[in-house]
Amino acid sequence: MSRQPHPDALLTFFYRADACDHRKGISLYRATPALRVRRGKKDIYLKDQATLDRFFLEHGVDGLGVRASKGPLLAGEPLLRLAERLRLFRRALSKIDRRADARIVAAVLRSTGLGKNELRDEKRVAGAIPRIQSWIEKRYPDIRPVVITAGLEIEHGSATLSISPRPGSSVRPVTLDWSLVDSAEYEELYSIEQDIRSIGQLHTSPVKLIGRTSRRLRLVSRALTRRRWRSMTLRALDFIDQRGRKGTAIQRLRALAR
Repeated sequence: MSRQPHPDALLTFFYRADACDHRKGISLYRATPALRVRRGKKDIYLKDQATLDRFFLEHGVDGLGVRASKGPLLAGEPLLRLAERLRLFRRALSKIDRRADARIVAAVLRSTGLGKNELRDEKRVAGAIPRIQSWIEKRYPDIRPVVITAGLEIEHGSATLSISPRPGSSVRPVTLDWSLVDSAEYEELYSIEQDIRSIGQLHTSPVKLIGRTSRRLRLVSRALTRRRWRSMTLRALDFIDQRGRKGTAIQRLRALAR
């Protein structure tokens, strides 16, 4: 009597191949796939959660462009790289939140881009205070008034910023000093922020998402027309991610669930 091969063994056999091409509707890997994603009538096999996240971003930016009031149109691969950097930014924020309130840290970086070198520039730090305060109070009006005081750390020859929200608010006070900006978590955030700033004015200028059909760019609907933000923030990343997830069903394969 002949034995029927186990379905998991068939998966291992058929999907030991080269890396994937999502556009063709099927993904091939050298190891047994961990996830099966159904999009329309096509089944796509992916190896892990990181690959799934990228898959959603790829489909989320497909046919989209980002245009800032200052700067060029961003679409295709450059927009995908930007979305990936924003996703890493969010992940790094969750790490640093253990030692400093992530909302305050994000506000400092997005409004001023302060890092180790900048903290050693007294004039630059002094000029950053009103921008940080304005940024925080506009986005979190329930924690006003925000008090920011500058200090000096003689050991490293750098400034410090003590940022205190309204007492009793949900946001924790933060001291921006050398130990914080020298941490691995802050340096990762600083690196990502510098990458975003190098693209253009997306971090400070109002942006809107534009739909693309064929080779022409146009607004695809009133709903998309209303997708405007004060800057290319994590809200835009959420929209791209949700767009990429639309119309997909995910199944975790039993072979890797054990």
